[in-house]
Amino acid sequence: MQVDLHDAESQLSQLVDAAARGEEVILLRDGAPVAKLIPVHSCRGKRVLGQARGQVHLSPDFDVPMQDGDLDEFLGSTLW
Repeated sequence: MQVDLHDAESQLSQLVDAAARGEEVILLRDGAPVAKLIPVHSCRGKRVLGQARGQVHLSPDFDVPMQDGDLDEFLGSTLW
């Protein structure tokens, strides 16, 4: 559903209800889309500390400083 921003001001409660039901609500200003209302979904379960253990691997030298040339290439510009 697409709604002009001016009209949305008077229908905000109904538009929020529509978005909460899963309907896509696009707000328009002068006929151009400027915002979308989407539902907020709560977290389904508690986060468990360490649940990614064994799935992430770091190189032993991951924290070694980059050489100037490598850093420039990484950042896409010359800093010095």
